Amino acid sequence: MASLCDVLLPMCPLNKHTTHVIDAKVLNRLRPDAGLINMARGKVVDTDALTAALQEGKIQYAILDTTFPEPLPTNHPLWSISNCFILPHFATNT
Repeated sequence: MASLCDVLLPMCPLNKHTTHVIDAKVLNRLRPDAGLINMARGKVVDTDALTAALQEGKIQYAILDTTFPEPLPTNHPLWSISNCFILPHFATNT
């Protein structure tokens, strides 16, 4: 199913079944012009797999309202990836 997505938008609670539900396997199935928007919980997405997918050009962009860890350390590579947009966890206010 991921290969059909223009945008992957996980909207689920965090529990033992959803931790890292968006992992390297899912990200590698996305088309290179697809994006990820995470407004769920940070641990729903495997941060290391997402970082690799962005660095390797496997997905076009990521918009993250939440990360794991949160806050994301200032030296984390996601901060320096130009097609990764990290928001200050305010989607719940919209």
